[in-house]
Amino acid sequence: MNIALIGGTGGMGKLFTTFLEQEGHVTYCFNRELKNFEEEISKADIIVISVPKNIFPEIITKLSKLSLEGKGIISLSSYMSDEVSLLDTLSVEYAFVHFLFGPDITYFSGQNIVVTKSNHVQIQSVITSLKNEGANVRESTPEEHDILMGHVQALSQLSSIVLAKTLSDSSFNYKELQQASSVTFRHNIETIKRIVKQDAELWSAIQFTNAYFPEILEQYCRNITHFKKLITEKDSESFKDSFESIQEYFKEEKNTEENIDTKKDFETQEEGKKYGVLGPAGTYSHEAARVYGVQDADIIFYTTISEVLDALSNKEINDAVVPFENSIHGTVLESLDGIFKHELQIIDELVIDINHVVATKDATTTFETVTDIYSHPQALAQCAEKIQKNFSAVKIHPQGSTAAGMQYVASSSKKTDAAIGPKIAAEKYKLNILQDSFADTNTNQTQFVVLSNSTQTRSVLDTTLMALTVKEDRSGLLADITGVFKSNEINLAKIESRPSREKLGTYIFYVKVTIQPSNPLLKKLQKDLGYMGVVATQLSR
Repeated sequence: MNIALIGGTGGMGKLFTTFLEQEGHVTYCFNRELKNFEEEISKADIIVISVPKNIFPEIITKLSKLSLEGKGIISLSSYMSDEVSLLDTLSVEYAFVHFLFGPDITYFSGQNIVVTKSNHVQIQSVITSLKNEGANVRESTPEEHDILMGHVQALSQLSSIVLAKTLSDSSFNYKELQQASSVTFRHNIETIKRIVKQDAELWSAIQFTNAYFPEILEQYCRNITHFKKLITEKDSESFKDSFESIQEYFKEEKNTEENIDTKKDFETQEEGKKYGVLGPAGTYSHEAARVYGVQDADIIFYTTISEVLDALSNKEINDAVVPFENSIHGTVLESLDGIFKHELQIIDELVIDINHVVATKDATTTFETVTDIYSHPQALAQCAEKIQKNFSAVKIHPQGSTAAGMQYVASSSKKTDAAIGPKIAAEKYKLNILQDSFADTNTNQTQFVVLSNSTQTRSVLDTTLMALTVKEDRSGLLADITGVFKSNEINLAKIESRPSREKLGTYIFYVKVTIQPSNPLLKKLQKDLGYMGVVATQLSR
């Protein structure tokens, strides 16, 4: 399939181009000023438009002068309603595809994408490819999409802008606010900083373009006035009533069939499930939960680790079992960052052996005939050398989990597809095992951590994980930090830095120390680090 991207040389257009090329399509990008515009369009089966709103009418005018018979058009628009009438003038099949993430995200698995319906076979093929990559694809009408975006984009971003303005109007400078901030406030600040670093024109376009936003904004203003009145009058009863109505909206939903299809992959539907695990059934996380003694009837499967941690933070579940560190590929960053982000607590740990197998749907498939491999990024990284050695010119397709890769291959009609993951998943989805023990080393193990909302400690841990956040960076700070551990005679088993997301060059340091979480030395350590402007948050208990 030949795909022409107009204006797709940067941002989401570039990301989409890369994805399409990986899917085996011929893609070429150009801007509206290209001299041989007509010639390039004539070669395309699908035309993807990724241009600013003010340029869109010009592109439609240029296309209206060309023969577009049989072609399809995809618009990568964040606001659709004003483009519908323009696209209708072309008398061709078209669809909108809106990626609800930025170009800094380089994978589609687990990401949200809103699309409109299209009867064009090749457009539908592209949308199916996005689903096969593990994206959460929601079909919508242009009107429904734009109303949703009035809430999800315009309202949420304006709320951050208003908060930023209110903070900037205060008598406190930015550093003072940071030094007194909670983890929740810091995450709010991260969102604000991402917004205020962009041009005002970008955000005003989002606020001004959506015709449905003024009504949503009016309701927002009424709510601000309402709560202002309650606070001014100290009307606690009315405040309570309003707050409880909010809680009702966000209360945990029952696990209906509809909810299962759209949000989570449940193994069973019995009552009393409480453990969140990366799914679908057959993942190493599933195996770890079983080793930990969890019954399948008590497991809720989620499509990504982030969803597991979100659910635990929102108290949709009581416990979670997530991968934390692999002996080959190191720390599972999605777990590490999520534990800190949600202020979760590690209550137990366990280690299981990882035995990857290569599985195919057809028993006649060989290493030489495999063209596509599906698995979780961690598993792919653990087998990178073996993949390079045993397969030639294969396409790699990262999935939300190893079992999701197995599940996809089981449903695929291609004999040349293969999945890498646990043997139990291959057996569950009735796949042929092409090779057992497929990893770059023979000592492949993963440490899983158990997280809980409960205050009860399940076991006594021998190590403690801590997050160190620095109020103000300075020369020699890391050396001083390690000196505090030495002076308190606390052994540092591991130290790892992660970007703070506040500004380039600032980090959060995760440290693992070989003392139990209840050891009183930790309190002294936190106090000593505090004198240096370092906040030590204990993540194990």
